[in-house]
Amino acid sequence: MSSRKLVEFYLNRIQALNPKLINAVIEVNPDALAQADAADKNRKGTSSSAGSLALLGSTVAGDAGVVEKLRKAGAIILGKASLSEWSAFRGFEVPQGWSARGGQGKES
Repeated sequence: MSSRKLVEFYLNRIQALNPKLINAVIEVNPDALAQADAADKNRKGTSSSAGSLALLGSTVAGDAGVVEKLRKAGAIILGKASLSEWSAFRGFEVPQGWSARGGQGKES
């Protein structure tokens, strides 16, 4: 079952039962459906390229362990950090922080 279908089900139940029977919900999240859609999209696979154009558009089956824990704790993941292409595995002459996808990272 998708997150959207589940949220739609409960929003419909709230609309049907709350005013007449239970009077337990004082407000619903106006972004609930958009958040459910985002959760569904996110579960379809996250883009991962190791900073390389060769892997652009490829997806992985799930989140990294730390990202999974952050999501479970309620964090909203805003994006992915740039890194040295192939985690600097290409060779010793490649500058640190450079990737074909992100360009040269800069120190602040």
